[in-house]
Amino acid sequence: MRQAIWICCALLGFSAALASAYFKFGWIPGDDGTLAAGAARVLHGQLPHRDFVENYTGGLNYIHGAAFRVFGMNLVAMRIPVFCLFLCWVPAVFYVAWRIAPPWGAASATLLCVVWSLPNYPTPMPSWYNLFLATFGIACLFRYLETRHKRWLYAAGLLAGASFLIKIVGLYFVGAVLLFLVFREQTLNHSSQSEKVSGALLYRIFMFGSLLMFLCSVLYLIHPHGSGRIIHFVIPVGAVTAVLVARERRPSPGESWQRFACLFGMIVPFLVGMLAPVGVFLAPYFVSGSVGTFLHGVFGTGMARVSGLAVYDPPSAIGFIIAIPPLVALWIGFSAKPRAALMASAVVAVLEILLLAISGRYELTSQLVFESAQMLAPICVVVGAVGLASESAAGVGAVGQQRLMLLLGAAALCALVQFPFAAPIYFCYYAPLLILAMFAVVSSWQKSASVPMLCVVLGFYFLFAAVRMNPTRIYRFSFTRPAAMSRLSLQEAGGLLVPSPETYETMVAMVRSHSTNHQVLAFPECPEVYFLTGLENPTRDDSGARADDVYRVLASNEINVVVIDQKPYFAASKPTPEVMAAIERAFPQSSSSGKYLVRWRR
Repeated sequence: MRQAIWICCALLGFSAALASAYFKFGWIPGDDGTLAAGAARVLHGQLPHRDFVENYTGGLNYIHGAAFRVFGMNLVAMRIPVFCLFLCWVPAVFYVAWRIAPPWGAASATLLCVVWSLPNYPTPMPSWYNLFLATFGIACLFRYLETRHKRWLYAAGLLAGASFLIKIVGLYFVGAVLLFLVFREQTLNHSSQSEKVSGALLYRIFMFGSLLMFLCSVLYLIHPHGSGRIIHFVIPVGAVTAVLVARERRPSPGESWQRFACLFGMIVPFLVGMLAPVGVFLAPYFVSGSVGTFLHGVFGTGMARVSGLAVYDPPSAIGFIIAIPPLVALWIGFSAKPRAALMASAVVAVLEILLLAISGRYELTSQLVFESAQMLAPICVVVGAVGLASESAAGVGAVGQQRLMLLLGAAALCALVQFPFAAPIYFCYYAPLLILAMFAVVSSWQKSASVPMLCVVLGFYFLFAAVRMNPTRIYRFSFTRPAAMSRLSLQEAGGLLVPSPETYETMVAMVRSHSTNHQVLAFPECPEVYFLTGLENPTRDDSGARADDVYRVLASNEINVVVIDQKPYFAASKPTPEVMAAIERAFPQSSSSGKYLVRWRR
């Protein structure tokens, strides 16, 4: 225990130093602007979805609003809560890894999780909160397996509910927990001492129907077309579901009512915990009679809007070629004799050093290495699921199998955070869960692993993340070298380091000088304009304005300055020529600052 504590402290120090190094580094203006504009609206008493368009569930606005109250109204203030949560997350990762591996193995897993997480993109995006809360939930469920106290189920439910309130993808973790509880009920049923085989026909019909509906729901959600979505989303979820189906076909010593009682005895505390924070959050909506507006904003227009603009598919089936080298290296390490495995590890280490050196000069090489990590995800889940279904993991015991099922379910379902926008950074939003699942799969094998080869392969991905990913702008969907960063001198930026800060400083100065009524219309996808200028938005949508909103504002003469982002991230959001013509007629004066076109009338 003492050794584990010292290791955990060292990990915490390393993680704090690494995350601090990039704490103020870089941004995507639209991301930071969206988060800040929503938090500012909440501070003015507005409710997400009811009073303004919200891209997420809405809970994160209150966290950022509190940060503004305490640390000042600037972009860096929003990064403090996620940084603190990240530091709390590191010990939780170590705890989970420690339950499936020795302390030094757990330390390796934790280091790998750290470098593939927040340091790559320190903007406090809701998906980071989803990752951290899911990990806390897994730690609670691990504790539940050890103590069998249902308060840990309730705690996991609280975390799942909080995750949903941050972003709707928190429901993926809820799905993973429900699959885990089904697996646990099967384990408890099969361990029954009853000699009678009841069959439990009613329970089995219910379970087969529920699993079928679950799988159909996933298929409906992602409407798979193309090999990328099938490989990364359908196959892992299908593999985890197939484990439950295969186990359910075994003889059942328990009666249907006994099995229902056991299953819902675990599900109910979890769901009660989940609904508790959701109920508190919805209280203002109940009072104002706007629950329907909230539900429509979260499950209706919000999802449709994101799916319509942000579409980016994961690597296709041909990407499996990229995953062959690390798989072959691991196979050699696990199957060869000790001396041969040691020599092979040395050869692989030399090749990896050369590959790291090359990746610094050629962007394509870095992309291929990154995609090899992505392709390992479905392979890990399928291999682990096959092991569970065939009982090859029996040597780790019933508790070990349940831990493995929980991590596989989390890796399979939380991978859906990449849908429909599987840009590289979205892989990082769930990669730590995948890493923990990989360690659980390896620890379940009965063959003695080749420690040197395992260290070499894991060390390569650690160094790749630390050297090629963390200092670069991976969130810009490529591995190009980052542009020179300089301090953005605006008070609202809080000392953020960004490329070309003069673009924003000039734009803000122009807008403030021409706005006479404390309002500005900025679109498309440039909510940062509202926050950096401190001016109000005459519409409900900070991320953009629909054509009818633009025409309404023009007709009302509410504003005398407009900002247009001439290079939005998503081409589909560009204003139509008709809208641009109407703006040019209403605002004849213009000037540019970088990608921003500022138009005004006297």
